[in-house]
Amino acid sequence: TENSAIQLATLKSTRWLREAERRIQAMDKAFTRMSDEQKQLLKLRYWCNTKPLTIDGVALNLNVDESTVRRWNQNIITLLAIEMGLV
Repeated sequence: TENSAIQLATLKSTRWLREAERRIQAMDKAFTRMSDEQKQLLKLRYWCNTKPLTIDGVALNLNVDESTVRRWNQNIITLLAIEMGLV
């Protein structure tokens, strides 16, 4: 029974690691397909070392209209969903 518990824990861990690797690969593939502007949006909006910027802040920083940033953001979400097999 203890052996069974260890095997079950190992199996769950292996499945979790495989799923995490699949997601990382999907994000990496999506990232390579993004435009430079979309990559910059991701960095400013989500990966900033300081406080992440709002949509308005990203638009000001990139000198584009807020609607452009929203469109890019939606395109990024769609691309990620496709690469992750969610749509």
